[in-house]
Amino acid sequence: MALTPEQKELRKTGIGGSEVAAVIGCHPYLTAGELALRKRGLLPEPVISNKHTERGERLEVALVEWVSHRLEVATVHNRATVRGPGVLLATPDGYEIQGQDKIGIVEAKSPGPNTINRWTPPDQDPEGVPDHYLCQVHWAMGVTGLSQARVAVLLGGDFFVYTIPFNRDFFDVMAYRAQEFWDRYVTAEETPPVQGAEDLEWVQKYWPKNKTEKLSPPESMEQARVLELRIRDYCGAKILADEATSEAKLARAHLVAYIADGAGFKGDGWSVSYKRTKDGQETDWKAVALEAGAGEAIVQKHTKTKPGHRRFLARHATLDSNTED
Repeated sequence: MALTPEQKELRKTGIGGSEVAAVIGCHPYLTAGELALRKRGLLPEPVISNKHTERGERLEVALVEWVSHRLEVATVHNRATVRGPGVLLATPDGYEIQGQDKIGIVEAKSPGPNTINRWTPPDQDPEGVPDHYLCQVHWAMGVTGLSQARVAVLLGGDFFVYTIPFNRDFFDVMAYRAQEFWDRYVTAEETPPVQGAEDLEWVQKYWPKNKTEKLSPPESMEQARVLELRIRDYCGAKILADEATSEAKLARAHLVAYIADGAGFKGDGWSVSYKRTKDGQETDWKAVALEAGAGEAIVQKHTKTKPGHRRFLARHATLDSNTED
């Protein structure tokens, strides 16, 4: 569901259902570190608009209504955000209602072909929902005070409804972790810990510039030990990666030689192609401006400086290599 401007502002003040899995450490696309920097305003909220988000938004209302027809219950679509205690926020896609009372939440999902395999049909596993969505539904139940969730999902051409009862213990753990996360990494502005390879993106954005040119000695024996261990890990992994890249290049060279000036080959369960893309065009706008009489001063006036980037270089004497990114 697309959030309103008011909901986006409210979102800055707490943790929503689609974000709590990052705090727990099971979100496939968002790390806790990146989430903390977003909440502190140091990283922008991404504006994602693609075929997957469009599919989800257009099918959301229909899936909530489909639950009503499939289970013969009353449902209503929802766009309002509920504020719980502390930093708890939730915006369920819908509610199951009985008369005027809300008796459960409804979440609508329409995964693409690349993520369908993360789901297990409910006849095989009643809670066969991906972990980050389980976090979301239990979070929404806890925030709204409701004890049941219907997860409506369109898997390929098949429609399924998962009925998930509220797990209070799981919610309490998430709520505790979320408040602790907020207190430490948002309010107190501690630097979030690195937990996985995906954290590389936010740590590089967090420290885009070096304030000194001279390399510093370790502050303690323990820091020296940790730094050397990480450098050995990095250099060793890069050496293996370079060897794998070299082997891939060799295999590719053999394949290109086989293909020669053909288009490629296709066999039983495999294929390889080597086709030329269409020619493109690139305009030298500086040359156009000068030829049109703009003059170098006008060109410079409209020339922007491209920020430099930090060059990463690690070395370990025992590995006999310099590795650079």
